[in-house]
This record gives sequence, structure tokens and C-alpha cells, in this order.
Amino acid sequence: MPKNPFASLPALKQLKSKIKRWPSPPDLLWRYQVGQLIARLHRQADGEKDRFGQLAAAVDDSRVRIGWLIQHRLFFLHYGERLDKVAANERSSYQLTWCHIQPLMTIDDLGDRTAMEKDCRRNRWSVSQLRAAIKSKYGQKKTGGRPFAGYSGTVRRLDFWRDVEETSRTWLRKYEQVWQDATLRPGKPLDVEFLDEMTEAIEELRAKMTA
Repeated sequence: MPKNPFASLPALKQLKSKIKRWPSPPDLLWRYQVGQLIARLHRQADGEKDRFGQLAAAVDDSRVRIGWLIQHRLFFLHYGERLDKVAANERSSYQLTWCHIQPLMTIDDLGDRTAMEKDCRRNRWSVSQLRAAIKSKYGQKKTGGRPFAGYSGTVRRLDFWRDVEETSRTWLRKYEQVWQDATLRPGKPLDVEFLDEMTEAIEELRAKMTA
């Protein structure tokens, strides 16, 4: 099997160490630091095919899926210049949880995202109330057309993450089976075709995002 491009990168050791010390529950500062390492690894493997899939394999932790890696990288990128806001949230009487942050990150425009975040804090919204506000402001479903047609980009991404999670679970199940076969049946040829198959699946998800 081809060598994983992340295997020899020092940042991978740091990421695995960080994940090993997974807090319960994970605070936003920890998630931010994890996202920073993921972003660094993502840059260092520039040009590699299926970077998130290969990074999930290199981390080799059942809790770390492709969607999880993507979301934590986005968290670092979206809040990279606002770490003070993340730290302040930890001291606030009303805290934005990770479940709040996920739908907020589907809003591309920084000004719109900040305004929605302020509304959420001021009104002390639950996660379901926040999601409803985002869907109300950024798009409404229409009948007919493609599966994601009729939604704004923001609303499509709320549904997109669910597909990403399912793809992640499928990929990791297959990955575990391949390595189990390699360990228990060393004479059996390795099934490496799944790498291309899962890359194609991810590309299909990306196509849905731009449909």
C-alpha cells in the first residue's frame, strides 16, 4: 500500500497527542488548537489526493472522521483572527456550544456570520432556534429540481454535513476492514481500490455543494 503522506510530518504527532488528551466535553479552545494542526497538515500535503481521507487514516482514531477534520479546520480558519472571542465564550454565562458553531460556520460572509452569532448570544438561542434562524434568513426549500436545488449555499451546507458524516463512516469502516484483512490474512492482496472509490464519493458531495 502507498505510504501515507502524513505519516512522517511532525504536526501529525502533535495532532495525535492532542486527540489522545481529548477533554470531556471538548472545549472550543481545544477544538481551535486541533483545527490549527489540521490546517497546517492540510497545507503541508498540498497536491495530495483525498487529503482529508488520508489524514483520517493517519490519525487512526475511531472518533476522527473526514467530516470532523473538515469542520475543525473550518473552525480554525473562520475564527483564526478571533481567538479572543473563543476564549471569552468560555467565560460567558451563556456559552455558544460546538453545536452552535457548526451551523454558524456554514455562513461564508464574516459580517453575516458575526451578526448571526451576536443575535444568537443576545437572544440566548438553542441550537434548533439558531438553525431555524439561519434557514429563515438564507433560504427556503422549493419543490422539484436537483436534491439541493432551491437552497442558498448556506442552507445546502447544513444538509451537506450530514452526507459528509455518512461518507466518513463508510470510508472508515472500509479502512478498518482492509487493515484487518492485512493483519489476519497476510497472503490476501490488499484492496486499495476503496481509496479511489471514496475520493469519487467526496467529489460527488462537492458537486452537490455547487449544484
